[in-house]
Amino acid sequence: MREMVIFYITERLLKRFPKILCQHFIECIFHYNCYEDHETYNRFSQSNLEKEVFSLAGREHSHERHIIYHFMLDHMPDDQRFMTTQRLCQDVLGAVVDGRIKLNKSSMPMLEDTLTILRSDEIKLASLKSRPEDTDQPTDQAEQAVMAGMVIKKTIISQVSGV
Repeated sequence: MREMVIFYITERLLKRFPKILCQHFIECIFHYNCYEDHETYNRFSQSNLEKEVFSLAGREHSHERHIIYHFMLDHMPDDQRFMTTQRLCQDVLGAVVDGRIKLNKSSMPMLEDTLTILRSDEIKLASLKSRPEDTDQPTDQAEQAVMAGMVIKKTIISQVSGV
């Protein structure tokens, strides 16, 4: 069953809607943690039975949530990972700082997931992770900044030309 779902997502859904994982990533964090106190996210109607059946909330389901997050990130190109990072910082961390998300028992697992995702290898830009094998020196910050700038420029150009 798992293989069939992966096949459908990677070979059918992503071919038809290439940005769907990026567009719904933040929503997934709110939904899988059953956080319903945000003004925008996780606002669709569900019965109590649906909430119970589809819930991945709690520490006992943390591993399952992270498998889903990592799968989603692994199937995003760099520009979508960059946008996802920005949205995690703005929509989750920024909302905590601004007081739109109160730090309490229901929001802490969502915040923990966000911080775990931000420090994961899966969200790092592939252009910053891959290095030529003949280079022994680690990438310095200036080179990383140049590479990130190139990715940002490419993203902006593709978005502007797509308008």
